[in-house]
Amino acid sequence: MMALPVWMTLTNTQPQAVLSHERVPTFRLDRLEAAKSLESAQSTGDPGLKARAFEMNERVALASQDSLATQEHIQNALAMIEEFDVPLTAWRVHAAAWELCPNQGEAERHRTIARDTILAIADSFEPDEPLRASLLSAAPIRHMFGSAGRPDIRAIFVTCGWAHNALQ
Repeated sequence: MMALPVWMTLTNTQPQAVLSHERVPTFRLDRLEAAKSLESAQSTGDPGLKARAFEMNERVALASQDSLATQEHIQNALAMIEEFDVPLTAWRVHAAAWELCPNQGEAERHRTIARDTILAIADSFEPDEPLRASLLSAAPIRHMFGSAGRPDIRAIFVTCGWAHNALQ
């Protein structure tokens, strides 16, 4: 069976498929796969695909404690979605920025944009459309609208037994 190019699978892949907090991290391989995804995405004309690849690289950089690369990738993803109208990607990028932004006010701005984008996508469906209900009931969406606040990235590192000094 012929394997699909990485960029073709990226559109249906969550960043967690490249980096899972439920396994021992293999940052070298994760970085390689994320970098290949970004390289493949850059060769396309699809801004949504490019932004998702930047977001994936941001999450891998965060997990490997590379704060400079984390910031660079999220800024590139944000720039891409600001230039192009890609709502299915935009909400994910703004959700990632909400989780990572050290400034609470700026973080909440990203959360608001992510929420508004999700609602716009949901409103594009008829009220009784099952896809609308499925979208709004998805765990990442419920998290965006929940009152629990941003995830504590430091706690994730401690829980997984990873050093987290780069985030302090």
